Amino acid sequence: MKVESLNIKGIGGIKELSLNFNEGVNVICGANGIGKTTILDVIADAFSIGTRNIRRNVSVPEGEYIINFDTTSLATREIVKAFSPTEYPQRLGGMREAKYLLNFSTLRDIKYRKLEGIPGDVTRASHDMANMAVSGVRADDIKGWFTNRYVFSLQSQGFSKVMRENLDIAIQVFSIMDSTINFEYVDSHSLDIMISTPKGTIYFEYLSSGYKTCIYIILGILKELEYRFYDSPITYNDFEGIILIDEIDLHLHPTWQAQLVKALKTIFIKAQIIATTHSPSILQSLNKDEIIAMGLNENGNTIVKDLELGEYGLQGWTLEEILQDVMGMTSTTSEVFQNTMAAFDKAMMEENIPEIKKNYELLDKMLHPNSTQRKLLKIQMAGLEE
Repeated sequence: MKVESLNIKGIGGIKELSLNFNEGVNVICGANGIGKTTILDVIADAFSIGTRNIRRNVSVPEGEYIINFDTTSLATREIVKAFSPTEYPQRLGGMREAKYLLNFSTLRDIKYRKLEGIPGDVTRASHDMANMAVSGVRADDIKGWFTNRYVFSLQSQGFSKVMRENLDIAIQVFSIMDSTINFEYVDSHSLDIMISTPKGTIYFEYLSSGYKTCIYIILGILKELEYRFYDSPITYNDFEGIILIDEIDLHLHPTWQAQLVKALKTIFIKAQIIATTHSPSILQSLNKDEIIAMGLNENGNTIVKDLELGEYGLQGWTLEEILQDVMGMTSTTSEVFQNTMAAFDKAMMEENIPEIKKNYELLDKMLHPNSTQRKLLKIQMAGLEE
């Protein structure tokens, strides 16, 4: 199941918006408050049952969304009337296909949790999966799932080929961002997952927040596939559902951000990934048809921006160009620098030598040692002395 198109009217901060998605990776980007998270919440709502995360726009009596899937019979239209945070609207329909929707919110912290024993598998009922469409994939059972799979993989029977393939890729996940970090063993006494690092062996919960984010997402998907498709097991590369990830760059160093996207594309080759980001590093790594840039029109309404991208997308753009033209930043320098630069230019126009020299000295202290602008300012000062 894949999302083909989405039409939103009067939900959240979006007055009216139409989107088309490809069957692979779709990364939604744009300034804060543009409606990126609302888009994910609307998609999740179509698979949910119970309390909803979405609210109508304040300017309309009711909101509406229509989602078309690659299976035409699964198109859905929903009305959203609630606005107040004290209202708890219920979506009663739910979808049996909720097992094809995996949602990762921005709450991705993995805290230490002691296992009292090796847990058995969880069977996800339809209503459980529909509720998780909104609440998101859980992190608290990842450790139990991995420990179960690792321990029972040592027996000759009762461990399927699908389990083996998923466990093999799960073990590799611990090294996916850094080859010097590796899964080492499961402690036979405490049942803790132990990780080897250049600084020694540690509990996997002691890894950085960013590293655990990657583990949470990838192992969370593997775990859910085995729990949700228990009766008809599938491996990671057979999943053809939808993966929603809000702020995919959250907690991650820019070097890891693009690596996570690459890993998801490589591992879950048949899945549709719909994510949001604020990261120019991620956008630089994408193909042009994987980027959905959001902006505002002259009336303040959310629209899809036409970036007029060429064959290589944003791969030739600088981080500064992406931040300004795609993410909507008015400037990529500090207010202090902007004010000092403006004072320098004003002094040059007025030929005020003392002010020129004073502001040049400040700029010379602020700029990067190898800044081209530093060299240009120096040429201007040399010309002034002549």
